[in-house]
Amino acid sequence: TNLHYLSVNIYIFLYLNHSVNLRGKQEALDNETIPALVSLLNDPSEDLKAFSAGALGFICTTNHGRYTTLNAGAIPLLLNLIDDKCSRVRVNTFKVLTCLSETPEGRRILLDHLNKISPHVTDMNAAVAKHAKIALSVITWQP
Repeated sequence: TNLHYLSVNIYIFLYLNHSVNLRGKQEALDNETIPALVSLLNDPSEDLKAFSAGALGFICTTNHGRYTTLNAGAIPLLLNLIDDKCSRVRVNTFKVLTCLSETPEGRRILLDHLNKISPHVTDMNAAVAKHAKIALSVITWQP
């Protein structure tokens, strides 16, 4: 479908060419890329979900990226993905949730979902367990 090809192009653009630098992250914000990536979190393709979450993880390392992702309604979709069968999807999802929990708004929302997040600290996949623990520690952080 057109959405599939568009999403692959978005991913390639962000991940391979730009996401690792601040200019690329800013281009993603300026080009309305984040809402498209958030919508792809619902795609049936495991690869697209993993790639979209991975790209969001890079973008969300900036405050502007975090807030744009929050405002695009990403948290409910990400919470659905922490139970995904694909470990790559789960790892990337926890990375994004960790970034989003660095905002007061994101932390407030995610504190209500600790019962959904906590079981993943013992995930059979070591990388998933590691990133679930990191997310949990950031979400529950107290100043």
